[in-house]
Amino acid sequence: MKHIALILGLFLAFSTPAFAVEVEEKVDKELGEELVALANVVGHGALDGGWREDGFFIYQLWGESYGTKGWFAVNPWTGDVWDTMAGPNCKHYTTPALAKEQEQIKKRFTKAELKEYKHLSELKPRRLYDLELCGSPEEK
Repeated sequence: MKHIALILGLFLAFSTPAFAVEVEEKVDKELGEELVALANVVGHGALDGGWREDGFFIYQLWGESYGTKGWFAVNPWTGDVWDTMAGPNCKHYTTPALAKEQEQIKKRFTKAELKEYKHLSELKPRRLYDLELCGSPEEK
């Protein structure tokens, strides 16, 4: 009986993948709002939000005189900004000012955390209109 427990323990120890380093979030609600502004989407309107949805910070952009102009998601590790209303792939923003701030965010990663950066940067938010992940095929 002891041998079975030992064999089972060794099997589990060597067959279970090692857990990745847990990465502390590098972006908070306020910085997320600044990142949306750096993506040049605010223009004439007001940004509201910063609540959490599937790990992302979500912000609503209000127009000056007519309702919602957009919904934006910010990755709390990398600072990636997405427009979740821009079609099936959403829109991933890149501007020089945003890229500069994202480089500063990346510098806050420890050496061990940097091993997870690629995976974290590939995370995608959900589209607003159907709640599928950005880039998922649309239903016919």
